Amino acid sequence: MNVNSYAQVQDEFESMFEVIDEDLKKDAPKTNFGDVFEEMDKKEVEKKQAQNDSIVNEKSKEDVEAAVETIAIKDPEPTFSFRLIQPGLERGDKYVTVEKEINVKGEFSTNDNIKEVTVNGKPAKMFENGYFEVMVAVPYMDNTMKVRFFSEEGHYYEESFQTFRPLNKDVSDNELMRSGKDYALLFATNEFSEYSSLVNPIPDAKAISKELKQEYGYEVEVVTNPSLEEFFLKLREYAGKHYGNEDQLFIFFAGHGIFDDTFKEGFVVASDSKKSDPGKSSYVSHARLHTIINNIPCDHVLLMLDVCFGGTFDQKVAHRGSEEIYEAAEKDKYIRRKLQYNTRLYITSGGKEYVPDGRPGAHSPFTRKFLEALRNQGGSDGILTYREILVYIDQTKPEPRSGEFGDNEPGSDFLFIKK
Repeated sequence: MNVNSYAQVQDEFESMFEVIDEDLKKDAPKTNFGDVFEEMDKKEVEKKQAQNDSIVNEKSKEDVEAAVETIAIKDPEPTFSFRLIQPGLERGDKYVTVEKEINVKGEFSTNDNIKEVTVNGKPAKMFENGYFEVMVAVPYMDNTMKVRFFSEEGHYYEESFQTFRPLNKDVSDNELMRSGKDYALLFATNEFSEYSSLVNPIPDAKAISKELKQEYGYEVEVVTNPSLEEFFLKLREYAGKHYGNEDQLFIFFAGHGIFDDTFKEGFVVASDSKKSDPGKSSYVSHARLHTIINNIPCDHVLLMLDVCFGGTFDQKVAHRGSEEIYEAAEKDKYIRRKLQYNTRLYITSGGKEYVPDGRPGAHSPFTRKFLEALRNQGGSDGILTYREILVYIDQTKPEPRSGEFGDNEPGSDFLFIKK
């Protein structure tokens, strides 16, 4: 093939391809790039919308969960508890009385908003901290006293107790049921940061606690090795309680005690009391103890101090030294008569002197005599009186001291009544 022939063939092929290209362009659909971009924008919008919907749905879920949580916080399940203070009955007990009316006292605790309390339909007077009281009539024979609590949210709670009022008014006091409860608060310190350790205060307190619970039905709390702050916080707790008219409170201290010749005053030593404390601010002063206990709103209080120089709780002893302060024991016949007067009495294990701790595990001499009195249970009548206790402890050495303080009334007494 010569050159001219090759060039001619090449021209023919190029012409052929041009014809084919034109035909392809004619048969192919025309592309609208505006539509292409619009379609791309649409897909991008849908994608973003889907993402936004997911975010919104997740946010809504969080909002719902938060709302549910808020509702749970604002509207918890109602809780309610109740304690009958007067008459002081255990659940299931019946209160026997010849009185036409009784003063019902109680307290409740709830997260509900109580707007009214009634006893047998009579509205009670309500005070702070859930305390209430009301005078109600006592029908003859068996009767159910219904205590009802109405909340602002429409909730309703009911408690009840049984009473019995005999038709025969000539009923002896021994057949009547005492309405009060008995409480005991025992402080015992064996270990001290700056004073020598003792062996018997805590075992003494636990032995007394056992007797009071098992034989006399006391509600007992034992506080061991308390610091100064713990002393006062616990006393404050008991000063803030509500008590019935015939309730009794027994307070017991066992541990070290000191006497300051400058202040002419005795002190109970706390576990953290400091020897290098001339102002005695780290001690429990008898004067402050006197004031605090006298102001506890319980009508019948007995204080017992098994500490050195405990007798100086009485300022007469603190200032004049050893002199017998003792009255002959006498037994009253009826519990109700004994508890009609306000009681502020004390007994201490000694006067203005040191008292022995005793042999390990054998109790202090003072506590041994007190336990002996408790275990004798007051004799055949099952009533151990304040003055009967004095008879038991009178022979202890050193000589125990006793007397009255604060708002004590003539004729008062403190009773340990066998259950």
